[in-house]
Amino acid sequence: VGLAGAGQEITEVTAAEERKAGEIVQDEGDAHERIIQFLDKLKVI
Repeated sequence: VGLAGAGQEITEVTAAEERKAGEIVQDEGDAHERIIQFLDKLKVI
């Protein structure tokens, strides 16, 4: 393949935006429900 066969060319690289703080879930027997709600909110499930 190489440069001659490449379909794309990188023209610029910038630093990624810093990630925001996540949420720590203390498992009190319902952590699985919180995970399911989170994934449902993201439309993953």
